[in-house]
Amino acid sequence: WLDNADGADSEDACGCKKDTHEVDGECKKCTEGMTCPGKVLMTIKPGYYTEKDPISIFKCIGEDNMRCAGGVPGATCAEGREGLVCSACKNGLTPDSGGGCRKCKTTDPLILASVCLGMICVTGGTYVKIARRHNKSSWSWRPSRGLLLAVLAVSLLLNTVQQLLVIGFLKATWADPLEGFFRSLALIFADLDWLRIGCMVYLSSLNRFLSRLFALVAIAFGIVFFHMIAVCRSLCRMRGSGNRYGERRNCREWLGEIAKAFTQHQPTLVNALGTLASTFFVAIVSTVLAPLQCNQHPNGEWSGNLYQGVLCWDQEHFAMVGVGTLALAILCAFFAKCVLVVRSFPARVRDQDVQFLKAWSFVFMRYTPQAYGFLLFHMFRGFCISVVPLFPNYVAQSLMVQIVLVVSQTTTLLYRPWSAMLANVVDSILIASIVLLVTLAGLFEEEVDTLFVAWCALGVLTFALSCIPAMMLVGVYQSCRNKTKRFQFFLCHHKAGVGAFVRLLKMRLVASGRVRNEVFVDADNLSNLNCLFDTVANETGTLVIVASHGIFQRLWCIGEMNTAKAQGIPTVVVAMPDFNEPSDDFIEHLEDHVQDLESVYCGSSGITLEDLKETLRWVRLLPRIDMPKGTLSLEHVDNLVKHIICGKTGRVNSEYEPAKPGCSLFMLANRSNSEAVATGLVLQAMLLPHLISAGRLFPHMLRTQERLPSTAKVVMVLCSNGFLADDFLLSQLLNAKKLHAWVFPVVCEEAFHFPPQEEDQIYNDLKAAHDVSFSEVQLKEIAGCVWSMFREIAVTFVPHHSTDSVLQASVQDLARRFAGRRDLSGKMSMKKSMTESEPRTTVSTEAGMTHTRTDLRQQLRVQWSQFSFTTLLSRSGSRLATALTPEQGAELDEEGQPKDSVYSVPVQQVRRGPRQSLSAQRSRKRTR
Repeated sequence: WLDNADGADSEDACGCKKDTHEVDGECKKCTEGMTCPGKVLMTIKPGYYTEKDPISIFKCIGEDNMRCAGGVPGATCAEGREGLVCSACKNGLTPDSGGGCRKCKTTDPLILASVCLGMICVTGGTYVKIARRHNKSSWSWRPSRGLLLAVLAVSLLLNTVQQLLVIGFLKATWADPLEGFFRSLALIFADLDWLRIGCMVYLSSLNRFLSRLFALVAIAFGIVFFHMIAVCRSLCRMRGSGNRYGERRNCREWLGEIAKAFTQHQPTLVNALGTLASTFFVAIVSTVLAPLQCNQHPNGEWSGNLYQGVLCWDQEHFAMVGVGTLALAILCAFFAKCVLVVRSFPARVRDQDVQFLKAWSFVFMRYTPQAYGFLLFHMFRGFCISVVPLFPNYVAQSLMVQIVLVVSQTTTLLYRPWSAMLANVVDSILIASIVLLVTLAGLFEEEVDTLFVAWCALGVLTFALSCIPAMMLVGVYQSCRNKTKRFQFFLCHHKAGVGAFVRLLKMRLVASGRVRNEVFVDADNLSNLNCLFDTVANETGTLVIVASHGIFQRLWCIGEMNTAKAQGIPTVVVAMPDFNEPSDDFIEHLEDHVQDLESVYCGSSGITLEDLKETLRWVRLLPRIDMPKGTLSLEHVDNLVKHIICGKTGRVNSEYEPAKPGCSLFMLANRSNSEAVATGLVLQAMLLPHLISAGRLFPHMLRTQERLPSTAKVVMVLCSNGFLADDFLLSQLLNAKKLHAWVFPVVCEEAFHFPPQEEDQIYNDLKAAHDVSFSEVQLKEIAGCVWSMFREIAVTFVPHHSTDSVLQASVQDLARRFAGRRDLSGKMSMKKSMTESEPRTTVSTEAGMTHTRTDLRQQLRVQWSQFSFTTLLSRSGSRLATALTPEQGAELDEEGQPKDSVYSVPVQQVRRGPRQSLSAQRSRKRTR
């Protein structure tokens, strides 16, 4: 009580001292948020809230703390405000800029209507854009390079804005102008008051949370609505086509049509929903986890951070947490589905599952082929950042954000996942900027728990120093653990006979997922020939002898077999169709069949001739897997892989599997040359990830039972010696010409002999070899096709002797060629020979000159559609010199230019007729 209150003649003279207030006849110390001048006077500071009875101080947290105007207890809310911490407007009112609430205007509902209309346009546009891309005959999930950069820029912008929105909710003391920036960001993306929803429904804390979730659900239902419209349109088309002649359909047929329509448009629906969910993943997770963010008030109570009108863990809060848990479970299911999609992606790519790729292209579209599953990392990073506001203080929040972003920065620099290098640079800059922002925000803090900061710093230092002994322990573990064989399989083969087949076999073994260690192929793993036998003896689990014709005449192959026999290494023989077991006579006279046997091999390794003969007899007793005769296929190799891994023997069989629908790239090879076919299959397997990731083409090796379909746009010809002797290959070249496909060569032999440069000479060679199989007109067309095909710069792809890095470089060259072709249709017609005979129409001029109008128009149209700066630059050099330099013996015109040049375009000198009026032109069109 007051010191000077003794002997007072009135109760008004008595009261509590300064900084205290009366509670039930006792003076208690004023807490945070109170102003106590003494006696019975006590007011609440602005930014704090309390009811009249009992007095319990709550702090109004947030940018809109002006809603708590302060004053006497029980009247601390601004005008029109009510509820805990003045969080809600009274029914029929909407928040204003001063912290209070005002009456709703007639124009306020237009704001919500315009936002809803915008959401409908965005969702509808997204669905229509995806649907149009899926319905194209030449489907591609990845846009052009310029448009791809724009898509990546928008993705990075949205992701950065969502991260900054989360950082704005951290328990940091921001200063202007940074505080104003985060306040504006939260007002636009997190506060629903500016939508004037309170004019239509009373917004309690629970209603605010449900309205945010309802907005997300409304977007999903909007996409489903457009999906239903697309399905109904498909049903109407089916109904119109079915009732064209008065047909009636029963219920089963209608159900079948409905199921067909849903199946047809299902990839578009999945892609649209997945695109929005993955793009706004951080915002969705933050919205779901917002009820778990609680703040402590001066009275010791806890209330929500974003939803301050509800006390944590009361009945209303439990309802919000329950709804959020359900929504979080849906998000976890979406993430788990994305994990399954990423795991099945390589298998779906090998199977060329177009529907799968269309539906889930949002997972892989923005990333490189090597980082096709990086969306999972970005989603997990977004989840970790969304959890940061749940930490109790800013020091822990800042430390968590920096750990997550530093790991993300390191991963981005290490893997460079974005499909455009510029996007990787921009992403790294954005991450570094956010880390610096969070670090600088700590300078605004006045009251910091120094003990907690010290322990965090000690933990970071301990973690950094523990990396050194951890590295030492890993080295000790690797040296002391039970030694396993480095190579699970060692492929012993004759490189000239089955080099490409062995490369394909290694690729399929690794892709099977059941080979844990490496597979030895000398082109990739052999660096020192003196260590070859040591590798077989000490680092090989199973020796696989790919037995072809001539393998027993190779010194090193026999030595590998002898080492495996001496060391007791499990060995299996894969017998190719041209393989013959060594006879007794061959074994007895081995020195006559293998040159320099004693001087080159036996003398240096100490292996006797009898050891080698005994090895050959031992090989005849080994388990054997027989490859079937005929054209090699990928199914044969996959079944062979199963036989090798499971230890089976016998003949390899497989079923015929046709090309997948939508394939547009086909490869042709000489059927009688198994190595050329194997080279095509290797190229198909290595090229597929690059093309699928670009969303452009689906490569397929054409078989004898197949013909080029109408979807063929590109035909790669595997050029080996004698490939023009294959009737099937030549017939498919004719089909490619009819389909106007782009045909170009891939050289698959080092000693390949190119065809003659003159078209007439090519025709003569074909006529001598195929006089019976094709007519004279067909042979001329084939000769023109071959001549125009070799006008392209051939790509060399020789898997016999090349390492994996060299082959990958050739594959990337091919992928860049495809990426540079925006329209791959009509290429064959552009490449056809200029000397090919066609019906012509002659037109006389005043000078007596004759011109072929049809040829002229075709040449102009062809050269215009073929022109591009990329092609012009890529074909500079020798071809440019050839085009500009007249050949020897060529006739020159008056200006010194060569006549009849394939690079020159004749100028049409035809006098124009008189101009016609518009009505005359229309009547002429009607007459036509």
